[in-house]
Amino acid sequence: LIFGWRYSYGDLPLDGSREALALYNTVLDGFDRTNYFKDGYCRVWPIDELHNGDFVRNRSNSLIYNLGDPRSAVWAMEEAWHWGKPEKTPRNYGDGSAFLFGKNVLEWYWGTRRTEEPYILDDRERVFSQLRLAAFVHSDTTLWRYTEAWCHTDDQYPLGGTVMFDMVNGGIGEIYTRYNENPHKDDAMARFSPGVGWPGGGGPEFARLVTFSGNGRLIVELYSFDIFHRKVTARLFRLLDGRYRVTLEADRDGDGSFEAPLMNRETDIRRFDLLDFTVPPRMPVRLSIEQTKRFVIPAERPDLAISGHYIRTWNGTVAVTVHNIGNAPSGPFEIAVIDSRGREISRVREESIPGADDFIPKNRTASIPDLAPGYYRLVLDPENAVNEIYKGNNSADFKR
Repeated sequence: LIFGWRYSYGDLPLDGSREALALYNTVLDGFDRTNYFKDGYCRVWPIDELHNGDFVRNRSNSLIYNLGDPRSAVWAMEEAWHWGKPEKTPRNYGDGSAFLFGKNVLEWYWGTRRTEEPYILDDRERVFSQLRLAAFVHSDTTLWRYTEAWCHTDDQYPLGGTVMFDMVNGGIGEIYTRYNENPHKDDAMARFSPGVGWPGGGGPEFARLVTFSGNGRLIVELYSFDIFHRKVTARLFRLLDGRYRVTLEADRDGDGSFEAPLMNRETDIRRFDLLDFTVPPRMPVRLSIEQTKRFVIPAERPDLAISGHYIRTWNGTVAVTVHNIGNAPSGPFEIAVIDSRGREISRVREESIPGADDFIPKNRTASIPDLAPGYYRLVLDPENAVNEIYKGNNSADFKR
């Protein structure tokens, strides 16, 4: 099941499909609980090299789908650590090149591995002709083959599926061609660069066509089949930190010219930021985001991360393990405890956590005593004193 995600279904979690993401995560969680796969490699022997490596390659997407999740980052670190250590590479991994996926997804997250070449849609007719053919051949028989018939094990590339990465996400599929061309080189997957995701408002009733995705510019043509205005949230995976002009224009008469301005503003954007906007019904619209000023950011930054997976409670005490999944030390930081009414009831100060640039997970466990039963939220760095890669992984809810 999980092998098909990278090639044909990987756009679904990036399109805001909670069901698809839950299915993907359930497979990984279940595999993790078996301990068959631990410390970055498979403990089952004998097993063939192809499928053994497939799991390593496919699990690396977890850090993208669950952006900034500390467990996903730890998985990637466990895999990345084996790269370049043939004497410590487990059996049945060939030259160990599968471990590059964990290494490269971490370096992509840190911003130390990126491509300067933009994704450009240069052949619309090729894409459209493939989609027209896909719409014709995908019948009830096709659905039956992929579901009840159980004959889809190696029939995992539905026609048109591979172009969805380019249309919806702006080129994430480019990484596989590069890897297949240079599977033994350390720079494999150098073009690993999803452009945009759609955590809100995506789905089949909202057509998107990314025509340009670069480090300082994004252009997407949009069409909503709704009868009401559609609220949309875009995740900006690729745009580098800077000042941007954001415009939304409509083609009211359908002549191919976007002449009616709907939004025009300037705003600061950090990599991985969310952008909210509204799309009118049944009208071609174009979203353009253009950098006007690039910000200078450190080459190495920390990233404090927390999740419910690393929170434990007993006898009124809460133990929370905080990871630094960035590539620089965090410096001292604070953890705030918020109750269900939004009140801060305590705060804990912790010492610095080293960076994980050596692909060895770094963490620190803090104890918070004497909590009454109830619902709480833990917030890392509540005063935003730490210059981090991503702030979206700085809080977690739990029940005492």
